[in-house]
Amino acid sequence: MSHLAQKIAGVYVADSPPPSAAVVAWVQEECRNGCFSRLISNFAKSQPENPDATLAIIESISGDTVSGRIPCRITDHESDHPFSVDVHFQLNPAARLVTRRLGEGGVLLPV
Repeated sequence: MSHLAQKIAGVYVADSPPPSAAVVAWVQEECRNGCFSRLISNFAKSQPENPDATLAIIESISGDTVSGRIPCRITDHESDHPFSVDVHFQLNPAARLVTRRLGEGGVLLPV
């Protein structure tokens, strides 16, 4: 049934709005320096790229998970200069678990 038909029938329930920018900014600050900073820091230390956890960027908040990334610069034996890479992660605050995400919406791997 379409949204219009549901509205006419009086059974339409709108999806909840996305989190506001203030909520995302607050969660990002908690990941960098607050109650989640130790989790993000331990996650960052366990990654081969060795990203700086204080640079964590929150991309989205949905349900019980927070998706983000940590930018970092790495070197390669085939490159003369360092290049930028993002380490993507997913945080479950209730379980206090951080897992690695491979790229955009990729497969989750436990740390």
